Amino acid sequence: MIKTNPFGFLPSNLSQLFHYVDFKSIERLLNLREITKLKARYDDYKGVFELLVFANNNKHYYAINKNQENNNSLKRNLDFYQYIYDRSFELNINLKQWFDNEDLNSKDRLKKILGFTSGSGTAWVIDRIKNNQDNDHYELLLATNMHVFNFRNTFDKSLHVHNKGIKEENWDTYKVGFYDGTDATSEDTRNQQIHFKTNHTREKLDENFGNFEFSKNKYENNKNDYVDAFEAYSQYLDAPYYVPRYESDHIYIENEKHRLNHFGNNNKWSHTKNSGADLVTLRLKIKKNKLKNVLPSLANVIETDKEKDWYIKFGKKKFSPLKTQFYAGYSKHWNPFNRVIQFHGVKSQGGLISSQRKIVEDYYFRDIWLKYNSKQNKEYNAINQSWKNYLNPFLKDANKEILKNEHGMPLTILDQFSTLYSNIPLGELALKEGASGSMVIDSSFNVIGILNTEITDTGGEYKYIPLGDNNIVVRKQTNGIVLFKSLSNDYKTKNSSSPHIIDGLINKLKSDKIKTIKLNP
Repeated sequence: MIKTNPFGFLPSNLSQLFHYVDFKSIERLLNLREITKLKARYDDYKGVFELLVFANNNKHYYAINKNQENNNSLKRNLDFYQYIYDRSFELNINLKQWFDNEDLNSKDRLKKILGFTSGSGTAWVIDRIKNNQDNDHYELLLATNMHVFNFRNTFDKSLHVHNKGIKEENWDTYKVGFYDGTDATSEDTRNQQIHFKTNHTREKLDENFGNFEFSKNKYENNKNDYVDAFEAYSQYLDAPYYVPRYESDHIYIENEKHRLNHFGNNNKWSHTKNSGADLVTLRLKIKKNKLKNVLPSLANVIETDKEKDWYIKFGKKKFSPLKTQFYAGYSKHWNPFNRVIQFHGVKSQGGLISSQRKIVEDYYFRDIWLKYNSKQNKEYNAINQSWKNYLNPFLKDANKEILKNEHGMPLTILDQFSTLYSNIPLGELALKEGASGSMVIDSSFNVIGILNTEITDTGGEYKYIPLGDNNIVVRKQTNGIVLFKSLSNDYKTKNSSSPHIIDGLINKLKSDKIKTIKLNP
């Protein structure tokens, strides 16, 4: 009964099932007659379910405990958080780029300065590419948000020169790129071994994980535990392997300037071939001897017969908020005076789904910086013929020679896919900045989506959370979750069917003849 429960494997899911099943079915299941009433009690933290059945003027008591023999199918909250934890990590990226700077002494009050930024998101493992040609590395398929891995503002010269803030010679002299997170130098760092760094909490999750009151000062990342995991310069252009992209119409954007920028016309209702979601599948290599420091759970099973089962499975059906959701990631600390990253999780039951975003604003357009491809450039950047901006590489070496291996181009996607807004009890906190990209699963261990935003009801009811001698105000919060199976069929797909993002990834793997452990064995 637990294994086949459509609501999931939690004790509370059993209670849901009994709520919807009629008495006749329960009588057959329990071999009872004339049931008149049911009472259920459950504890999802401990994995306990109790049922009291009133039948034939008697009371019948049933109890299921996760810790009993033969009850392995019954799960508790911790099992789902542990599943996410084992497959996730903090992805830290340090960039050197040009920034807008307000300067009161300049005539136009706006100049560009070379600055340094450090940002992080959450990434998780989808699969591993079979690569028998490289004995030193494992090649992983990872998921995160486009906005986590967006380098367009760093490398797109057309955003910064030609009367946009800096001179051509300054762009060539002070080169943009990556840095190690500590040595903020204006010198070119391409002669250094710069990496995308990773981290994860070393503290063992306990059964109260996900309960803010018990977890608020735990599961913090140690700044000394960052791992130089993925080489940056050699991989950043090839890393974005798959970005979901669809054709859609009947889109409305009010701002005329933004409408012209993104759609190239002044029609009230617009059309795009760059509709999609805030999701990118990354293809990144990691040295084999570093895997245990980034993903110890995977390191324990890799290259064994257990590896395939370790990788995630995706839910294929349209998601219903009737199902319980779990998500966890490496969020900015809830305490504004604590600057460390904290592994934080949320359990949600219910929520609201926006099936397809039709009224959009400029901030719903997401960028990714890709390796240049002539055909794709003309297709992706056809609006206003912006493809012409990217015909030549933007970067030069110290000898003024063009860096052809860093020839890039943008892809801008309208984040329009079905979005679930989770139901977080007042007083519990949503995941914040840094948790972008977190894995979202249902209580049957199906991956249903990826987290990409946090929203607070600024005018709603509030609670106070003690913070030393002071309090912080907490209002109703939610996280936006991109669902992988669209609830809308308003896309120009084959048979006008609702697209499933992962189907596109599998099709690309097959088309590219790339073999993986699970998705395309």
